[in-house]
Amino acid sequence: MYLIIQGADVETAALKQLAKLSGAASIEQVAPNVFRLKDASPADGIAELCAEQKLDWAFVPEDPSPPLSGCS
Repeated sequence: MYLIIQGADVETAALKQLAKLSGAASIEQVAPNVFRLKDASPADGIAELCAEQKLDWAFVPEDPSPPLSGCS
């Protein structure tokens, strides 16, 4: 699962702490203020740290569902 983090000012120290809390295998920057933590798992402290740092966050599956067939 990915832990997606975004915010106006994402501190490196906060990302490292979130990776440690979630057990993430790696941190990837996907846009200037957006980061993806790979192989992350929900854990105590993530919501609190993100609130403290004013970061938006969400867990999303690593493999998105296949596109719907027949849609245009």
